[in-house]
Amino acid sequence: MPTKKTVPKKRTQKKQVVKAAKPQKADFIKPVISAVIILVVVAAIAATYSVIRTAQLKKQANSSQFLTLQDKEKNKTYQIPINPASVALSTTQQATNISVTTSTSPVAISTTAKKSYKELLKPVASKETIPRIDLDEAKYLYKSGKAVFIDARALTEYQEAHIAGAIPIPAGSAATDIPKFANVLKNKVLVSYCHGVGCHLSDKTAYALYDAGYRKVCIFFGGWPQWTQANLPITKKGDSK
Repeated sequence: MPTKKTVPKKRTQKKQVVKAAKPQKADFIKPVISAVIILVVVAAIAATYSVIRTAQLKKQANSSQFLTLQDKEKNKTYQIPINPASVALSTTQQATNISVTTSTSPVAISTTAKKSYKELLKPVASKETIPRIDLDEAKYLYKSGKAVFIDARALTEYQEAHIAGAIPIPAGSAATDIPKFANVLKNKVLVSYCHGVGCHLSDKTAYALYDAGYRKVCIFFGGWPQWTQANLPITKKGDSK
C-alpha cells in the first residue's frame, strides 16, 4: 500500500510592524531656543537704535534752541535760549493757565486768566526774559503810542517797505546804529521785527538794544509777513511823508 507523501506546510512569516519612533524632547527644545535667541537679538538691536535715535534728536533739539552771539569787544561768546517762532508763546501767554478738554467735538481751549498787556510795558530782567509777542500784543503796543517798532532787516528792505513809523536798525549794524536813534528810543518800549518765522535778525537787534542799556524790549516773532497779512499800517517807497 503506497504511502502518502506529506506536504510540508509553509511557514507564514509574521509581518513585522515597525513602530514609529517617539519624538524626543530635544527635537522640540532646539527650535524654541533658536526662536528665543532670534527674538532677543532683534529686541536688542531695536533698543540700541532707539537709544541712538533719541540721542540724535535730543542733540538736534538742543542745538536749535540756542542763538550764539559773539561780543568782540569783550572777546566772549554767549548762547541765548530761544523758542522756535512757529511754536513760541509770549511771556503773557506762558503765564496764562490753559486747560484742554477732549470730546467728540473739536478740542476746546479755555483760558482761566486774561492776558495783561500792561506787562509788556515793564522792563525785563535779562536777555533770556525778553518777551516774544504775538500779533495782538504788537497791535496793542502800536496803538498805545508807547512803543517804537524797529526793523531789523537789511536797510534796502526797510527802504522798500516797513511798518509805519518803524525805524531801521539792521541786525548787522545794530551796535553802531543804536546811538543814532537815542532820542527816539528813550522811554519807549522797543519792538524789533524781521522776516518772521525762522528769522532771528530781530533777536539779535533786541539783544543789542539790551546791551546798549535799554530794558523795555520785545520781539515781534510774526514780523513783517504777519503784519502785512493782517493789512496793518505800512509805509512804502515813494509814499508821501
